[in-house]
Amino acid sequence: MNNMVDKNITFQILSFGPLVETFGERQTEHNVSKGTTIKEFILSMNLEKWIGFGLSVAKNGERCSIDDLIGEGDEIALLPPMSGG
Repeated sequence: MNNMVDKNITFQILSFGPLVETFGERQTEHNVSKGTTIKEFILSMNLEKWIGFGLSVAKNGERCSIDDLIGEGDEIALLPPMSGG
């Protein structure tokens, strides 16, 4: 069905550590096209450097692959690596 191709979905991003500054708040709402992966969203936000730094992600409270699709109403947590010290 063609009406599904351009459908946008709304989801929440939970950001932690230095990523809070990037998004301006700990929890923000975003829209993407249906079929978008978490990685594609991260790249669209110019956050690819975090992937190289060991960014972990969780979807709806469960760790998941960065290649998982984002679904309507999902809560995606972006978890930067913790620095020791």
